[in-house]
Amino acid sequence: MGAVTARDYWQRRFLVLAAGLAGFYLAAWAVSQALRVSPAGAKGTAVTAHIQRTATPEATETPAVTAPSPGASHHPSQQPSQQPSQHPIRPAFCARRDIVLSLLPAQTSFGSGETPSFSLSVVSTQRAACSFNLGPARLALVINEGPARIWSSADCAQHNGDLITVLARGVPTDVTISWPRQTSAPGCPGPVQQAPPGVYTGYAVNGTVVSAPVTFRLSPSS
Repeated sequence: MGAVTARDYWQRRFLVLAAGLAGFYLAAWAVSQALRVSPAGAKGTAVTAHIQRTATPEATETPAVTAPSPGASHHPSQQPSQQPSQHPIRPAFCARRDIVLSLLPAQTSFGSGETPSFSLSVVSTQRAACSFNLGPARLALVINEGPARIWSSADCAQHNGDLITVLARGVPTDVTISWPRQTSAPGCPGPVQQAPPGVYTGYAVNGTVVSAPVTFRLSPSS
């Protein structure tokens, strides 16, 4: 080979330097392109997130509208008046001619320390059910000494209110009443007297309806 001249030497160095610069330039260009892609991707993500944040509140703030059902009442306060009454409707009162009263003493003789007790029975002979007043001022036990009326459970009744019951035909309703072995008068004036030993008559009464009388004895103390 011939000797290399200075001109050739510098041309070769120039080409090597140019090739190096070209490679460096290509590498720098590739990096710059990569850097340009990344911001675009970040920006797209931010936009997507922003859309999601604005869409969610709008969906939750939209009120749900429920259409009223057909025939629905616009006045709830009027509904209780449409409910059925809580008070039962009783049948008409029994006819007096269809009521049978009876009286049964607990025993026929009562000792000095015993309180005479009686069962008053009310029976309706009416075909349909009917109402009857068992109030203490209406249905009473009356005690007679001979022909004289000496006591009635209605004279000193503490509760004069009505006690309405429904009687079915032939089904007795019983009420127990005791006699404290004392005298009384209508309106319960005092003083009272203790009934002495002897024979007495009792009967049940409700207005014009009266039971058959029963006889019993108050025994003297032994």
